[in-house]
Amino acid sequence: MTHIVAPAIWSRIVLTLTAEGESARGTFDRPTHLSSNNGIFAGMRGGVRHDPVVRSHFADGILHLTIQNADDATDQDSYAMVVKGNRAELTFDDVPAGVVM
Repeated sequence: MTHIVAPAIWSRIVLTLTAEGESARGTFDRPTHLSSNNGIFAGMRGGVRHDPVVRSHFADGILHLTIQNADDATDQDSYAMVVKGNRAELTFDDVPAGVVM
């Protein structure tokens, strides 16, 4: 099992992954409420959501993840994770820079 903590966002988001061949499964633990501008996460409040990683794939050194809301199976978000040195950058996948979510 691989544990990845995203320290750039104050260790309030914990991504736990297990390799499954060419992909990975796991959980994405995050605050119940947060806002983001695709680079900075803010407004973190509420309890903790334990959302499952339902799809993933590696492409060009980027781990693409699809996370499903544990309370609403129709609510899914896609993220891209890149490891740079001793840290990981997590952004929304396929959202242009500067777009406020």
